[in-house]
Amino acid sequence: MRAIDLDGSGWRTVVEFVGALKFALRSPDWHGSSINAFVDSMVWGEINDLEPPYLVRVHSLPVDSKEIREYIQDLPDALVWARQEHVKRDGTDVPVAIDLLETSA
Repeated sequence: MRAIDLDGSGWRTVVEFVGALKFALRSPDWHGSSINAFVDSMVWGEINDLEPPYLVRVHSLPVDSKEIREYIQDLPDALVWARQEHVKRDGTDVPVAIDLLETSA
């Protein structure tokens, strides 16, 4: 599986994470910023230029970035649910995932 590494050491807002993720996935300009938008584009739609399989690894997230951390922690759960639903509806899995790896001081 292809790994996409995102360095979160400079992020201060969710918007900065979302922008980095959109850039990494080569999302169109009109791509939304919600978790549901990423579920749609990563699991259900042929929206992003980067197609599965891939694993997004987020590392070096500042310790004090609670809002970003919560957003990133909610996204993998939503992807797992959507992948299970995709298997039920379509019979195929879509191998995409996001891991939050570490923090920095």
